[in-house]
Amino acid sequence: GYHHTFWLQVGGYLAVLFLSCMVCHGELYRLRPEPERLTAYYLAISVGGALGGIFVGLAAPVLFRTFLETPLLVVATASLVIFILWREKVSWTYRAVSPVAAALIGTVAATACLGYAVYDARRDTVYFTRNFYGAYRVTQSLFPLGYARVLFSGQIYHGLQFTDPEPSRMATTYYREDGGLGVAFREMPAQTNRNIGAIGLGAGTLATYGKPGDRIRFYELNPDVSRIANTWF
Repeated sequence: GYHHTFWLQVGGYLAVLFLSCMVCHGELYRLRPEPERLTAYYLAISVGGALGGIFVGLAAPVLFRTFLETPLLVVATASLVIFILWREKVSWTYRAVSPVAAALIGTVAATACLGYAVYDARRDTVYFTRNFYGAYRVTQSLFPLGYARVLFSGQIYHGLQFTDPEPSRMATTYYREDGGLGVAFREMPAQTNRNIGAIGLGAGTLATYGKPGDRIRFYELNPDVSRIANTWF
């Protein structure tokens, strides 16, 4: 998550992707048929790719409220390694632990880590949703000024609002008054009845800059974001 450095996250994801591709493509190559059966072989590869795309692009947003398919596919690939090693009765010179046992230990460890990551993401979460545009969640936890709700898109803050009435009117996160948006509003002419257009709603934090008589129109493509802003913020 965002508690780790950028390069550690990128390196971890790329390592998992590389190892998974090496296993799957290696098995695909190893199981290649005789030349006279190549047509069916390539057809099966195409069908598998289409089914995978349908699962990730269409089925997963309906079945899961988070990006749960990523840890599931990692565990599935690791389990495939166990099955291959067991079926092929692979051995090595290191006798203390067999290849199957080593793969099993690694799979259990990876599953435990992924399970904790999923648990940690759900711990303070009060609402999950997911659609074509991505996965969103609302958390509620204690901050120095009191309890606050946070809208996350993946791991990115898209708005934070305190639940107590007085601090709830504060502009927070990257909308705060000493940030770029605050500077822009300070430099605007001091007039009333302003018409302001905002691309992207988030939690609706920009509305805190509105004065009596102002009209702020939010342009938001994602219906889930609109529902979240009106329900939780």
